[in-house]
Order: sequence, then C-alpha cells, then structure tokens
Amino acid sequence: MDKKFILSVVLIFVLSMVLGFITHSWALTDEYEATGLFREATAQEALFPWMLLAHFILAVAFVALYRKGVENKPWIGQGIRFGLLIALIAYVPFYMIYYVVQPMPEMLVFRQAVYETINTAVLGLAVAWVYR
Repeated sequence: MDKKFILSVVLIFVLSMVLGFITHSWALTDEYEATGLFREATAQEALFPWMLLAHFILAVAFVALYRKGVENKPWIGQGIRFGLLIALIAYVPFYMIYYVVQPMPEMLVFRQAVYETINTAVLGLAVAWVYR
C-alpha cells in the first residue's frame, strides 16, 4: 500500500459516507419510513459501527479494483465509466432483487438505483482524480 492508495481509500470512505447520508438519511428518509420495513433511528445508531465497517470495506475494494484496471486514458472518462460499472454490478441489481423479495415501492427502488448510480459515478471520478 502506498500513499496514493491510502489517500484514495480515505477519500472514498468519506465521500461514500457523505453521499450515503445525503441519499438515504435525507433524500429518501420519508419514503423509507413510509414502508415500515426499516429500523428506527435509535436502532440504526446503535449499529452504526457496522455502517462504518461497510463503507471502509467498500472504499478499500473500490480503490483496489480501480488501481488494478486503470489505463493510460483520460481520467474523467475512466472514473465515470468505472463508477457506472460498479453501480451496474452491485447497486442496480441489488435494489432490483430487493424489489422482487421485499414489498418496496417501485418508485423508491428506482430512486435508490438512480441515486446510487450517480453517487458511484462521483466516487469513480474521485478515485480517478487521485490516480490521474
């Protein structure tokens, strides 16, 4: 692990936490509460260390994958493409599968997938910026 890797992991960790908060604790909160499927805020807070661990794992894997596949091409295109591919392999199918097995409103699932795709493209830009 070099300094660039560590810097990227920290950046992606912080960005994923911030973007996740904006998406799930702000933009979608009312829709989540309306479903009755999610934990109360106090229960979520008690489990917050798991959230930190999840975002740390995401950051390490995200940076490691980007670093393995980075090419000598313009960083902006690489970052957006990488983020979109990660969203298509992880977030979009994840929300589609949960739509099938949980009584989630269709529009909520659509918004989750769209927001996470945008968020992941931003993460891709961030890691590409560091590795430019």
